[in-house]
Amino acid sequence: NSFPPDYMDQFVRNPIPERIIWDLSTRATMRETMSHYYLRAPYDTNRGILMALLDRKENAVILDVQELNGPFSLFLNEEMVDFSQMIRLEVNGEATMLSVMPDRRILEKSTYDRGDPCYQFEAEIHFDASGNIIL
Repeated sequence: NSFPPDYMDQFVRNPIPERIIWDLSTRATMRETMSHYYLRAPYDTNRGILMALLDRKENAVILDVQELNGPFSLFLNEEMVDFSQMIRLEVNGEATMLSVMPDRRILEKSTYDRGDPCYQFEAEIHFDASGNIIL
């Protein structure tokens, strides 16, 4: 370890940032998880850029999908959105209001996948490469 012992004390971990930019072409090939914060994409989705903006005040998530070559998912938890209200989901400028229900199976899956209590999610929305919701 080349850092002084108190070096990391000046930083604060933010597992659910308001803004994410994920260039899928830079994904580490040896990484065990397919997730990046609250986004997830299979390993063969390896081109394009996903941008996410979380607006807790408006109970909204805004996604910008650029030239993806495969599907992806958005994970949600109660720290991010209020599940008792409609969630505003905007993808590439097109807004949709969704009712999303928490699901224990998704909570178990995300807990197992990440092994980190900061990355436990109760809902998952699936999208195709263009950002259309897959039901």
